[in-house]
Amino acid sequence: MYGLLEENCHPPSNTSGYDIVDKFRQAVETHGSIIHFKAYLDVSLSNGPKSAKLYSEFQDAGVTLAHCPHSGRKDVVDKMMLVDMISYTLYNSSPLTIVLITGDRDFAYGISSLRLRGYDVIVIVPPSAHNSIQTLGTFALNWQSDVINAVVGTTRGLKCGE
Repeated sequence: MYGLLEENCHPPSNTSGYDIVDKFRQAVETHGSIIHFKAYLDVSLSNGPKSAKLYSEFQDAGVTLAHCPHSGRKDVVDKMMLVDMISYTLYNSSPLTIVLITGDRDFAYGISSLRLRGYDVIVIVPPSAHNSIQTLGTFALNWQSDVINAVVGTTRGLKCGE
C-alpha cells in the first residue's frame, strides 16, 4: 500500500506525529501493509517549532517528507502527488492499493483512472470534501473522525483541501 498525505490535510501541530501515523496505519491495515507513506509540504510555510517537531516525528515513524516549495506557483503539491501516484503504478502492477489523504477534487480524475486500471484507491477525506472524491474511491474514510479525533480525542474542526 502506498500512502500520500496532501499538505492541506495537515494535522494539528499539538498532536504527535507518531500517533497520527499509528492511527493512519490502524485505519487502513485491513486493506494491506503500508509499503511507503509520503507527506507533501512546503517547509518554508511551517509554523515554528511545533511543526518542526511534528515533521521530525513523522520522519521517525517512517514517513518520507517531500518538500514542495511553491515559489509563486500554484498546485505544486497536487502535481507532484499525481506524478508520484502514476509513477508508482508504472513499477507496481495491480492489484495494488493507494491511499490518498486529501479533500481536493482535482484528484478525482486520477482516482478514476487508477480504479479503471484495477488499482484500489482508498481516500481519507475531511468532512468538507467534495462528494466526488468519496464516491470515486474504492473505500472512503473520514480524516477528522477516523484519524485526527482518534488521536486527540476531541471534535475540533480541521480544514483540509477546501
